[in-house]
Amino acid sequence: RSLEEIIGRYDLLEENEEVKSKFKLARNLDLSFITNNPVYRIERRDYPYNPVESKLNEKIVKEVLPYLERGEKVFKEYEIKNTDRSVGVSLSYHIVKLFGKEGAPSNLAHLQFRGVAGQSFGAFLPSGVTLELVGEANDYVGKGLGGGTIILKFPEEFKGNPHENVIAGNTILYGATGGVLFASGVVGERFAVRNSGAIAVVEGAGQHACEYMVRGIVVILGKVGKNFGAGMTGGTAFVLDRDIEEKVNKDYVEVRKLNSEDYDVLKSLLSKHYKFTRSRMAEMVLENKFLLESFRKVVPIGVKELEIKLSGMDKLPD
Repeated sequence: RSLEEIIGRYDLLEENEEVKSKFKLARNLDLSFITNNPVYRIERRDYPYNPVESKLNEKIVKEVLPYLERGEKVFKEYEIKNTDRSVGVSLSYHIVKLFGKEGAPSNLAHLQFRGVAGQSFGAFLPSGVTLELVGEANDYVGKGLGGGTIILKFPEEFKGNPHENVIAGNTILYGATGGVLFASGVVGERFAVRNSGAIAVVEGAGQHACEYMVRGIVVILGKVGKNFGAGMTGGTAFVLDRDIEEKVNKDYVEVRKLNSEDYDVLKSLLSKHYKFTRSRMAEMVLENKFLLESFRKVVPIGVKELEIKLSGMDKLPD
């Protein structure tokens, strides 16, 4: 016997009169479209299967791996489209095989992409690789980022304001353990969830940002959504949103003013962000003392200033 055998067997269905007698809402339900004879087939449906054919990961490995095996630096350019998913993952596998889980000792590979990246662009990227995307990306950029560098920026011909436009989807940097992300644009919901050591600069984020964050540094050059920092137990977020006090989850985090060390770290990250993305927002903040001093720091409740470790700055790309 199988489930396929009951397809179309309306005669096996009957209304529960006891339930209908007890609940007025149930008495008003018309279930005749379920219990009457439908047009049906008892054999299996032959749904079409359209596999997504993307050879980009395969092409990258073929063209880049020989350089890495010789310990030589390499720069390559590629077109990318939204059916190209998990770009960089295959190369990451070979890098870990060659150099171990810490990745390459220096930035050996710089890959530049143009277009729209599919999901999980740069997922699990180890040290030694920079992925630069001129365009926009879907969800899960930098998922499990492990030490690599990801740069997202709009094309030069883009007419809008990057800090007012979405450049990447939801759940960016989910579960990242290291590495750096610079995104000259707004990212979606649940940004940096369970961040465990990555450093990131973005220009706005949706709801639930920095949820369950335990380590790392996040800079947000713009507005954020509600429930910021829910479950956050470590790490530091610098946010340029005058309403941040109203948006944080006060059961877990508190908002503070920056100290001198914070400003040094913030300016260093903004300078890097501008260098790699030519962000107009970063440039504006660096040149405007009032904007710089408008940043607020979000940290777990009760953490002492001396216990806050702004680690990872020594691993920023040159």
